[in-house]
Amino acid sequence: MCPVDDQPTEAQCDAVFPDECANCACDECYSDLDSCLDDFGCLAIFNCVTSRSCSGLDCYQPETCQGVIDSFGGLYGNSANLLFNVIECADNQGCPCQ
Repeated sequence: MCPVDDQPTEAQCDAVFPDECANCACDECYSDLDSCLDDFGCLAIFNCVTSRSCSGLDCYQPETCQGVIDSFGGLYGNSANLLFNVIECADNQGCPCQ
């Protein structure tokens, strides 16, 4: 997906992550984001969270993403942890996320 030097191009980020939050995470938190994208569970949780527009513990409700999160190890599973790393980095970098 990415060039040999492991750095995404701006065009790739814009194509894959068109919103400002995810685009910022791609630019500022690439290592964490790349780890998440390599994990199917993290990607599934990421997709659920973004499609439901939830954040924090609101995402761990039966009507949002609890079922998806639980399917991939729960709140303390590897997949959720990988996503938490991306969210924490994006927050620390000042990305315009919820």
